[in-house]
Amino acid sequence: MTADPAPDAPAPDAVTDVALDAADLRAAVGAGLIDERQAVRLAALGESRRGLRAHVGDEPFELFRGLNDVFVAAGVAILGMGGWLMGLAFGQFGPGLMGVIGAWALAEYLTRRRRMTLPSLLLAIGFTVSAGMVATGLFVEAADLAGPGPSIPTLAAVTGTALAAAIVFFLRFRLPFALFLAALAAYASLLILLAGDGEAAVQAMIAGGGAAALFDLGVSSAFAIGTLVFGIACFALALSFDLRDPHRVTRLSACGFWLHLAAGPAIVNTVALSLLREPTALSGALMALFLALLAALALALDRRSLLLAAAAYLASMVWSVVDAAGLGAAGGLMLLGALIVGLGAGWITLRNALMRALPRFPGKERLPPWSAPA
Repeated sequence: MTADPAPDAPAPDAVTDVALDAADLRAAVGAGLIDERQAVRLAALGESRRGLRAHVGDEPFELFRGLNDVFVAAGVAILGMGGWLMGLAFGQFGPGLMGVIGAWALAEYLTRRRRMTLPSLLLAIGFTVSAGMVATGLFVEAADLAGPGPSIPTLAAVTGTALAAAIVFFLRFRLPFALFLAALAAYASLLILLAGDGEAAVQAMIAGGGAAALFDLGVSSAFAIGTLVFGIACFALALSFDLRDPHRVTRLSACGFWLHLAAGPAIVNTVALSLLREPTALSGALMALFLALLAALALALDRRSLLLAAAAYLASMVWSVVDAAGLGAAGGLMLLGALIVGLGAGWITLRNALMRALPRFPGKERLPPWSAPA
């Protein structure tokens, strides 16, 4: 005789609801059970079946997963320095070759198999820098170092090698941070190529208006326009990653994050330095409008990283208001702190209100979810 099942126990053939969140989908991708495209489609299917687009709680960001990541990263850094020093015994190419080979070998295990975040970041930096060191040994002559310095093509070859190394590292290990390194190397190459043979003109710009004059659209069209175009290109590439993973469940979202981090300073600094070249009431108003539009864009994309580049200019704008009102340093700090805390704490509410207020436009449904009827 068997005991009767408990009254609240489900029938043997009953189907119970099992909810999978973004963390579960990321774990499934990491374990190889599904690929990134399937994870994004599963997340979208779950949202549509629930009848609403639930908001994303926060912008995913992870530098390390635990103390073991920090411990291993320290070992990677010490091992890398030791490898560079040992490479000195093999001539000018020794340190770079030791770094390239060592970083790649460690990345095969720590990045490709273990997916350890912080050690992988250090390995990507070490591989890219070491590749640049190898290129320096190949292209830079001893006479260049003793004379006026390497030529523009030589410097471009070194930064171009670093750019290629970062791209190769990304293609092999799919580490989003490698795209950030590639963006930095690409920007360095761009500035070197824009400098051309106009070193005297560049020095004159710096002497006349400081280094900021190089990125002022009214003073240095080549550098400023190049920087602005670079920032817009990085932003467009980041947006393409974001639109393919609106639920932030795969590494595509992390790729977008690092590219936004590269695009933000390029765009914000160029616009701000150009507008604030001659501070007036009109330039201040235009700067305030630009910051407001940037904040709206960051809210729509759910990307706080875009606002990080504007933090210093936002602080200066608040400080100018404080000075005009005579509130003093304490009042300025309190006003700035309250503004940042309010924006961070009310991010989800502000974003929901903005997305409801915006009319339908192509691509709106591919943005990160917000609380609204389907």
